[in-house]
Amino acid sequence: MLGLRLLLSSALLLCVSRASTVLEVIKSNPELSQFAIALELSGLDLELNNNKKQYTVFAPSNEAIAKDEVFTTYMSRDGWVHHLKTNIQLMIVPSQALSDQMIFDKFTTELVTLNGTLQISQPYALVNLVEVTNPNQAGSNGVVHTMNGVVKPYWRGYTLREVEKHDELVEGLSPQLKRIKFDKPLEEFVPSGVSWVASRNRGYGNDSIAQGFFPIVQELKDPNNTEFQNLTYMYNLIDFNLYEQDIERGFQLMVMPRGDIAHMWITKDQRKGLLRFNDAILDRQAFANNGITQIVTKPLVPPGLAMIMNFCAEYTTINLKDMYQYYRSSEWNLRNLTRSIGTQQGSFNVFAPLQSGYGEFNIEVGVRISTLEWKRHLWDFLLHMTVEPAYTTDELYKLVEAAGGYMQMKMLSGFNTTLEFDEDGELTIDGARLLKPYDMKGVDGYIHLVERVPLPPSVLYTIYDQTQMHPEMTTVTRLIDTVQMGPFIDNLLPVTFFSAVNSAWDVIIPQLQIEDVIKSMTFELLWFDDYLAEKDGEQLTSTNGKKWNIQVFPDPDGDPLLYAPEEPPVKIYISNADGPEGLTNCTFVPGANRTNILARTGVIHHIDCLLLYFNYTKVDKNAPTFAPVTLTQPPEAGPAKYGVITTAPVFPTPPPVFTTQPVTADSAAGLSQGLGYLCYLVAGVSLLLSATVSL
Repeated sequence: MLGLRLLLSSALLLCVSRASTVLEVIKSNPELSQFAIALELSGLDLELNNNKKQYTVFAPSNEAIAKDEVFTTYMSRDGWVHHLKTNIQLMIVPSQALSDQMIFDKFTTELVTLNGTLQISQPYALVNLVEVTNPNQAGSNGVVHTMNGVVKPYWRGYTLREVEKHDELVEGLSPQLKRIKFDKPLEEFVPSGVSWVASRNRGYGNDSIAQGFFPIVQELKDPNNTEFQNLTYMYNLIDFNLYEQDIERGFQLMVMPRGDIAHMWITKDQRKGLLRFNDAILDRQAFANNGITQIVTKPLVPPGLAMIMNFCAEYTTINLKDMYQYYRSSEWNLRNLTRSIGTQQGSFNVFAPLQSGYGEFNIEVGVRISTLEWKRHLWDFLLHMTVEPAYTTDELYKLVEAAGGYMQMKMLSGFNTTLEFDEDGELTIDGARLLKPYDMKGVDGYIHLVERVPLPPSVLYTIYDQTQMHPEMTTVTRLIDTVQMGPFIDNLLPVTFFSAVNSAWDVIIPQLQIEDVIKSMTFELLWFDDYLAEKDGEQLTSTNGKKWNIQVFPDPDGDPLLYAPEEPPVKIYISNADGPEGLTNCTFVPGANRTNILARTGVIHHIDCLLLYFNYTKVDKNAPTFAPVTLTQPPEAGPAKYGVITTAPVFPTPPPVFTTQPVTADSAAGLSQGLGYLCYLVAGVSLLLSATVSL
């Protein structure tokens, strides 16, 4: 009898008009008008209009859809297309045209759909707990059954919080969420949708050890670090649905996740098609009724500015590779620069150049300052593109406008940069425009991309340049020019130059001995004050081979050492190891920018006397041997080339001529040495002339 009923039902379906597909049947039924719209939005209308296949459709009525607010949101708001499509696919059984008698045949328990399996309740005649109200609406390629509710996939019963439902999340992430009660943000329904970036189990276990991010996992598991954990999981929430299948290779998008903590880069590479959230690779996606879980390979923490530079360099077309490498060489805290530099009370602006924006900062300089020996020059270079506190681009515009279109801004290096508008009204820093994307945000401030890197004096100027531009170093500059030692000092790197101030040059030095005195002030390697403070009782050798004693004494009233502020203040003295005892006993000139002056070729210290091995004749203080000179260009215009500073004002008592120095007991040794050099020179010329004549 049952077989006869099934046969009659099949015959009835075959007898219906062949003119209408199941899609046309749905469209012609006023009770299914909303479902027809849903089919069109999801793109499944084309599927049901195919006469070459058979379908059974469980279509919710208009009333059923109106009662389902979530399904209505899927239909009415952008960004839910795949939730809508996946839900509707569960309503379509392919390759079969099944009447209600065929479905509720007392035997069938499941039906395989386009996306998942339907559960059939034979005793209650229900499909996934939903009742059929108008069965057997036949079309040329199948049959439609009107339902009094929306047939829902399993994930419609879960929010993003139900991570226990996912095998890949239950062991690693789930215990952490329970501990900190991170529930509400994952349970609420946001009309725009939510993508939640969640690490798979291995990211909390073996992978974290093997790949080096285990310390981050420890922080996420630390019961005393709940504030950081809440910030991190909030950062993992993006307020829109992101469907991997819709993203083309080469995609890159900077987004601001929930909490406005830091930006996140979402990219898909060209070669392998890997979708990344910062540097975490997508493993799989899992739907929930209020969004989509992006299950990735590692936990994602809010990044600092240096980390964002790395993401840009590795996965986007914004090439900040060198910038990241410099930060990495700095050994600062890359997750949060405020833990290493600044006042630790605020965040920063970093003006970061693209790979093409280094200008005078050539490869040689870049490689050199990346080494351990030159680390303090690297710090200065990075500090000069950093300012505290942080400002958005709009805020910077307003500041410059309020200042009349021109503003000096002190960087963390201690030197100023210039913010102004160019002829097109674009904001510039030291003449370089700011570039898009503006205001890349990290936990420690903003990155502002610029056309060209702002360079500090430590990169722009050599030791000779720095000395030449200082108003109290004009005497030593003139002497360097006199004996043409500029190239020697600049090419001998790394070098430390103990530069005596103008008032220290109160002796008469024979011209032939000037070079030796300058070399006595010049030392190979970088000797910062804190390094010298560790050399008490030891000797240094200057570039002319002379030895100099280092003595260090406590100085309770002095200023702390620049690079060792935690150490007790000391005073450092440099004295001659040979020659008249006590002849030289120099120390650093006190005050700001007097010690550890960084230059492209080394470091400069201002000292209060000359490093001498001979007791030269003193001169009248009212008639200085080397009077200060007038610069041919202002210091802010940068240094001149070697020997340009030649114009001196007229003094009542002109500087004495070197060769007229009287021979005294104190200066006899120095003069004898100078005359010896001259004799050697004359003898050499005579031999050369004799050889020429004989030829």
